[in-house]
Amino acid sequence: MNVNRIKLKKWSGSFVADEHRYFNKDGKELKGVTGILKRRIFMDSYSGVSQAVLDNAANRGHLIHSRLELYDNMGLGDDMPEVQNYKRLCEENGLEHIASEYLVSDDENYASAIDKVFHAKGLADNEVEISDVKTTYRFNREYVSWQLSVYAYFFELMNPKLRVARLSGLWIREDAKRGSIAKYYPIERKPVEKIIELIMCDIEDRPFNTSVLPSYIAENMDKLAFLKERIAALSAERDAIVSEIFEHMKKDKSESIDSGLILFTRVKGSVRNTFDTKKFQEEHQDMYKEYLKTSETKETIKITYRD
Repeated sequence: MNVNRIKLKKWSGSFVADEHRYFNKDGKELKGVTGILKRRIFMDSYSGVSQAVLDNAANRGHLIHSRLELYDNMGLGDDMPEVQNYKRLCEENGLEHIASEYLVSDDENYASAIDKVFHAKGLADNEVEISDVKTTYRFNREYVSWQLSVYAYFFELMNPKLRVARLSGLWIREDAKRGSIAKYYPIERKPVEKIIELIMCDIEDRPFNTSVLPSYIAENMDKLAFLKERIAALSAERDAIVSEIFEHMKKDKSESIDSGLILFTRVKGSVRNTFDTKKFQEEHQDMYKEYLKTSETKETIKITYRD
């Protein structure tokens, strides 16, 4: 599709980038969406993190967002690793750029900028995907879900002929410990009635009652999923290396090789006897009970990944 056919309404207000302040056409200052979330849902976000760390992260995030916008608008700046990963994510997920830092507002109380507006493969001509780019140490899917759901609500207020069909998060980060991170996350959209209630609670300065994932879950679940993928990839790489070494040792008829750092020992195949506990229990229940040994186990947590 020719994305130039999708025309977005331009907000009549203004944004002062240096001060990060929004004003409607009458000069009234409006609040940002981030403030709604911090006041009503994620009150403990970044608690315990020093201001210096937050400032450094904000500066880095601003630089990356600026370079991504430069790339989308002019095709420049893809020498930066984060931009290269962003480019790859867009290609892999069929994302066609429509707008960056697109300003949305209700013109009365709130305004914010959507990082990316895309048209995506499989969407109708009047449908878009909005996305938020995160460069943070952790990707908080629940936070992004609320954030983009509010954006989607304002987007559709301004563009009644268009529909936000998808939400997504792009986690892009160069990490000294974890290496290059580039992940695309489909994001759940919250019900419109929940978003309206959230906005009204903020306007009327009253608590917003909703079931929100605890921060220690929201801030770590995507990290665990990321680690699961890394462990699987590393295990596959390890298995391939071990298999190659094993085949060479068989060919060379080597029984053992001591490299100093690692001892490689070729263990020959053998016949192994195992005890069929299930069959024994079924055929000799009384005797099985006599030999049962009771022991206590520590309390733990079970994690089930839903792929």
